[in-house]
Amino acid sequence: MVQTTPRRKEYIRDNVREVGSIFELVDPPAMATNFRSALHAIIEAKKPERIVLPNYYCPSMSAGWRYDVKLDSGKTCCSPIDHFLPGDLVVVVNYFGFKNESFWDMPIPKDVTVVEDMSMSFYLGPHPRSDFWIYNLRKFFCLPDGALIYSRKREGLVLDKASSWWKANLTATMFRTVGLDRQEWYGVSRDAKKSVPCGPYKMSDYSISRLGLIHDLTAAEKRRINYRCLADAGIDPILYPFQDEVPWGFPTLHRNATEVCKAMAKADVFAPVVWDDPVLMLPCDQRYTPEDMKRVAKVFKENA
Repeated sequence: MVQTTPRRKEYIRDNVREVGSIFELVDPPAMATNFRSALHAIIEAKKPERIVLPNYYCPSMSAGWRYDVKLDSGKTCCSPIDHFLPGDLVVVVNYFGFKNESFWDMPIPKDVTVVEDMSMSFYLGPHPRSDFWIYNLRKFFCLPDGALIYSRKREGLVLDKASSWWKANLTATMFRTVGLDRQEWYGVSRDAKKSVPCGPYKMSDYSISRLGLIHDLTAAEKRRINYRCLADAGIDPILYPFQDEVPWGFPTLHRNATEVCKAMAKADVFAPVVWDDPVLMLPCDQRYTPEDMKRVAKVFKENA
């Protein structure tokens, strides 16, 4: 077993602490290959009686558990169930980078474990009541795998399995980077999504080695600017305006979202449909400029 939540190690030799040179991770979190692996490790550690997932959630998240899984009864992405049971493990999502305020209006008993899904909200801090919170690095940065798990009590989580899943993601990224035909890199990426591991899989050494290269002080503001550009172009977002949130993408409703997605892809604008719902996620991340957003808006309107 490998305990993956060590405290910062002090490098001392001859009673003298090392100073300078390369940066090390300070109080590193547990590191899983993806969100599912992170949640799996938490479930194995807490052994809940029941897992409560949001009704508006990725369908794959309710598969592969040996526990009773219940979806909440809310018909919108921010409406939770009426009450929780002792021993529950509850997942709450900050959708699209925005705070899920309505969830926290509910009374939450002390014996309920709350896991805050920060996959779409990398720049948000956790709610004070969260017991665990998980950041999904791949949704914000160019890494082939990686999810960071934090906890209030620094509970040891076991992530002792290695997965080769990240290699397929890296291959797809490399194919796209060198400019290969879209069908080549997209096919590899699609195949990688079909083989997402579910278990206590650890983050790859490759991604860990690149963690120090992803810090971009301008990324958050670039995302906000691009989001506003799409809104100013007359496209209605689901959530707006900002407080201290940083958007994951620009979510907009369309009754024919799947068809619009396919049409936009032919124009080399990739806007995924979220969880087979009528939500189309227009790209607005830090790679792009306001000029790019004008093109995204134009392609969307031509096909909407």
